[in-house]
Amino acid sequence: MASYDFTGTWKSSYFLSEIVAYITQEGDNISGHAIVKDVLFGKKNVYHFNGTASGLIISAHHHSGRTFEGKAVGKHLALGILTTRRGFQAKLKAKRVSLTPKAG
Repeated sequence: MASYDFTGTWKSSYFLSEIVAYITQEGDNISGHAIVKDVLFGKKNVYHFNGTASGLIISAHHHSGRTFEGKAVGKHLALGILTTRRGFQAKLKAKRVSLTPKAG
C-alpha cells in the first residue's frame, strides 16, 4: 500500500482552543508547525514539530515532550491522541482544509 501523504493544512479544536497544523511530508518524514489559539483570550502558541508517517499512521513530536499519534481515517480526516509533557491526553479529530501547508 502506498503511504498516505499528510502534507497540507489541518484544523482541529479542543475545548476553547483552535489548532491549525501545517505539515510537509517528504517520504516517511514529516515536519511543520502548529498554531494553538485560545479563542477566549486570543493568545497564540506556536509548536514546531518533526515526526514520521507510515501508511495511514502519523507520529509527531515537539522538543518539549508533547507528542501526537494518529491515523488517517479518510482522504482529509485524521484521528489521534495529543499527549502533553505531563501526560495529559486529548483526543483530536483533524480535518485537512488545504493540500498546501502555509509557508514559514
